[in-house]
Amino acid sequence: MAGDDRIFIIEGAITAVVAIICYFVMADWPETAKFLIPKDREMIKARISNDGGTGRMDRLDSRAIKRCLSDWKIWSSIAIYICTVNTLYAINLFSPTIIAQLNPHFTPRAAQARVIPLFVVSAIAAAITAYASDRLRHRYSFAMAGYGFALVGWIILLCQKHAGVTVGVRYMALYFVSVGGYITLPLLWTLLANNSGGRYKVAIASAAQIGFGNSGGIIASLIFQSKEAPFYLTGYAVSCGLIVVAALGLTAFVWVLKWENRKRERGERNWRLGEADADNLGDDHPSFRFVF
Repeated sequence: MAGDDRIFIIEGAITAVVAIICYFVMADWPETAKFLIPKDREMIKARISNDGGTGRMDRLDSRAIKRCLSDWKIWSSIAIYICTVNTLYAINLFSPTIIAQLNPHFTPRAAQARVIPLFVVSAIAAAITAYASDRLRHRYSFAMAGYGFALVGWIILLCQKHAGVTVGVRYMALYFVSVGGYITLPLLWTLLANNSGGRYKVAIASAAQIGFGNSGGIIASLIFQSKEAPFYLTGYAVSCGLIVVAALGLTAFVWVLKWENRKRERGERNWRLGEADADNLGDDHPSFRFVF
């Protein structure tokens, strides 16, 4: 067994063991948190209730499950996520290979060393964007800026064969791609969570988005083919197209949220208050307002 294989097994084993331990140690709700005293438990329950506002979903019954599974926001977010996460998987899996192709004299260690700054810069950009978007209570424009960065990077890499792009510019393009991807993906998590009402709805929506959305990594693993080195036209073209689709999808997502808010302000969703589960509607409650 090669050294790299052993590393993957060790990392996977540690993750699996920690996950099993967490299942028994972590508390699901304040009511089940044994380490809380009654006063703290009531305070946390009150905060959760205030945060939820009218968009509560505290019962996971058949009607609640149906609302979750039929929610267009969840499924459209998964599609947007798949198109977006391809960029991150591509940069995570293939940036050493792409960098190695920039200079035939690069050793594997030299190529790997040039990957590190990509993730350092991306982490800083993601942290700054997260702070700014939270302070301004606005996600959409920051996400679109991330898509713009990634698109510029993919276009440069896609055109490098015919445009005579220098090695330095090609390396810079990887920064654009990486920064754009790492800016956008956390904002997609936040957008869906903020527009899902009730603790069960948020849990199901977030799990579905990340669980199904990460299948976008399969695309990245298939489109970068060694026979196309060093230009990887298929990989760059598909990744570029997916970013465009994701940006258009997110724009449509936000437009529909605005449209739904206007309908609720006109009282066109008040009929839901007469349903049997009016106290468990989640973000379907007429008083719930979507944010972006």
